[in-house]
Amino acid sequence: MLKKQQLLEEKLANETNSRRKIRPSVKVKKAVHDVYIALVQNEQKWDTTKPFGHPVNRDVNEEIKKAVKSQLNDDDEAVIQVAMRTYFFTKRKENKRETSGKAATFRVKQARRQRKQQVMRQFIFLIGISNMDSKYKG
Repeated sequence: MLKKQQLLEEKLANETNSRRKIRPSVKVKKAVHDVYIALVQNEQKWDTTKPFGHPVNRDVNEEIKKAVKSQLNDDDEAVIQVAMRTYFFTKRKENKRETSGKAATFRVKQARRQRKQQVMRQFIFLIGISNMDSKYKG
């Protein structure tokens, strides 16, 4: 009976781990970004008109993976892969906006969105301080 319970718990733990989304740390994301910028300066970059795993992009992917692994020894290869894939799709969207002529309007909207978010963060911070003050006064 106890053994069945342990097996069931292990099975549930494995299922939740396999479904869990991999989220790279800021350190890994920054390393991928920095390595890609260095590769672009050396005339190596992704062909964003092709898929991420296309043979044209594989060389760049391998270079990025190798360089990031050498910088960050403790990170898993799957985490680096997720960060590279995310950055690839960011670059793809950026290039698509550039070619369609929507880059300027996107930048204006993005700046407005960031200002609104900053004001909201400041407002929430001030509300949090005033709530803390009222708790500790009495």
